Order: sequence, then C-alpha cells, then structure tokens
Amino acid sequence: MEPLFIGLTCLLAMWLAGRLFAVLTANALIVREVDQETRTFAVEAANHVYRGSIVGRHFATGYARAFEVCDEAIGIAYAEADNTSGADAAITVRVFMQGDFVLALTGVTCQDVGKAVYATDSGAIALTGHALAFLGRIVGVEAANLAIVRLKDPGELPGEADDGTVLCRGGPWAKATGNNGAGTEYLDGDGGIVASTLGLGVIPAADNRLQLSLDTTDEASHATVMTYPKFDLDKGVVFEAVVAAYSTTGVAMTGANVDFEFGIADAIAPTDVDPTRHVRFHVDGAGTTLLLGADDDSADVAEADTSLELPMTVATAVRYTIIVRLDGSVEVYADGVAIAAPSLAAIDMSSGGNVAGYVNVEKTAAAGIAIVEILRFFVAGGR
Repeated sequence: MEPLFIGLTCLLAMWLAGRLFAVLTANALIVREVDQETRTFAVEAANHVYRGSIVGRHFATGYARAFEVCDEAIGIAYAEADNTSGADAAITVRVFMQGDFVLALTGVTCQDVGKAVYATDSGAIALTGHALAFLGRIVGVEAANLAIVRLKDPGELPGEADDGTVLCRGGPWAKATGNNGAGTEYLDGDGGIVASTLGLGVIPAADNRLQLSLDTTDEASHATVMTYPKFDLDKGVVFEAVVAAYSTTGVAMTGANVDFEFGIADAIAPTDVDPTRHVRFHVDGAGTTLLLGADDDSADVAEADTSLELPMTVATAVRYTIIVRLDGSVEVYADGVAIAAPSLAAIDMSSGGNVAGYVNVEKTAAAGIAIVEILRFFVAGGR
C-alpha cells in the first residue's frame, strides 16, 4: 500500500504542477513597494497642501486636499503640493500613512492614551469630531499639550460608542421584516433601523445587500431603512447609498403610485416622507427619471430632473453621495461626479439641527411593484 500511496502522491503533485504551469508560463514582474509608510495621491484642482499638514481625501471624488471636515483624513503630508492653478490630478502629494507623530492637543494627559483623535482642519486635532476625520490614536504624551499620535490603518473607522463620534456603517443585515411588518421598527445593520408595512418588506440579500420590496397587491405598503436623527448638521454630515430599483431586473418599477426616495431629512414618516429640512433624491413609480430637491426651512429647491436615470440592475447600481459642510453648504454626487442641476447653492443647512439618513419606498392602495437594491448604506457625522 505504501508504494501505491507514494505513486498516487507523485501523480497528484505532477497534476498540480501542470495546472500551475498552465496558468503561469513565464516569469512575472511583481512590483513591491519599498515600504508602507508613504503613498502618493492625486491632488484636487485649485488646492494647496502644505508639508506637515493633515491631508484629506474628498469622500466622493477621491482627490487629496488640505483636510476639511467631511473629508476622509488619510495622513500627514510628507512634502508641500501646490495645485492652486492646476486641474484635478495635475500634481500629486506624498502622504505619511503610518507612524507616530507629535501633534498639538491642548490639555492632553497620560489618561488620554488609547483615545481616538480627529482632524478638525488641516492643522488641528481634537478628542471628538467627525467620524471620517478619525486620524489615529494617542499612544503617548511628548510634553504639555503635545500628544504622540499613531496614524490609523488606511480606511479604518472609529467605534461610535467609545470614540466620540456618530456613525452608521450599514450591514451586516440580518432582519427580514416580512409581509406583516406592521410598521414595527427593528435595529439592524450597525446603526440602521429597518421597518415595513405589508408588501414583501425588508429582506437581507446576498453580498451584504439589503432589498426593499413592494409586491403588486392592491394595498398601501412601504419598506424603509433609516437611522435615528442623530447627525448634527452643524458638525457636517456625509450620506452615501449605492442603489438600483426595478420591477424585474432591467425593467422599471411599475405603478404611478409608487414613490422611491433616499437622502437625509430631519423627520421621516415612511408612508409620507415630508420633512422640514432635507436633501433627497426621488423617483416616481413607472419612471426612471432621477429628481433632486432640498429645503433648509427657508430656501426651498423644488425637486427637479438631474438629467440622470435610475439604474435598474445590481450591476449598474450607482453611488450617490450627499455632503453637508460645516458652513451649511451642500454637495451632491453620482459616482463621484458633482450633480450641477438643480443647483443647491441657495441651501444653507447651518443651525439646522439633526437629520437622519434613509432609503424609502412606498405606495398607496393600488397595484405596483418595486424592488430596491441597496448595496451600501452609510451615514457619518460628528460631535
């Protein structure tokens, strides 16, 4: 038995070797970075990054820039990068992505070791702040008012409860509300709330997707995912959803009575979303035209055609981003491209209180089918 076993082992090894050689038939040149401490990023148009400053990555476009709240803090500038007169990506900036740095932090003590720190602008940090501004953690105290900060891992986010910020990452989704949801709200998905009335409800799907489904039954119904209204507009808010909606894949939702919308709002009644302050996308059933509107309780931008069409398959789902800056101004993007119309320049969300993020589909008592695929649901704010 032993020689036979050895023989079979050899044959298996030869077969595996053949499989490998069938895949790779020549030497491959694999590029290895010398170290992990620094990386290079394309710089945003008309932006000036100073050496030693905190570098941000625009959450929607991905370009590096002098950090501003609602950007993702990515590290410390290794060298100056002046793109004041340049277009997007005209130059690059090299950024420290690892290491311990001595940064000014008023009142820091040894009791603060282990705490998260947040960028508040390109030259300052604090112990509380916007979730995307998370820069790293205190690992020591150099001297009075000087903290030693170890930079976070790329893409790392803080924990909401312990780290002085507010955040809903969305997923992993587990709660199916079913066709008898009765409007009951359930906590799910790391800071999300799911709810439905009749219809097929909220359904966790493959690949950490969440599905909101209304069937064709002649009945008033809704399906919703949202957060609590805990995101203070004065601290900056970032909302992002990757969505598609259809009746059957590639075919538009049916029923003129169906309403699908998503965005941020200060109050959400799923069967009739009519908030005072909001920025939201809207699609009427039996259509694919993507509308956008906003209201700051003073200026009201009526929902109007963005010239974009709602994606109708999971494969073509679009990433929609809404950013409210500290000055109350609003930026809106589709797959990283700014949406220019309708213009939201008149909207000022400063001193606007708290808002929630949401995706909602509902219909009155009539026939209509809507299947909303949510591939990403994310809301970040600050304290």
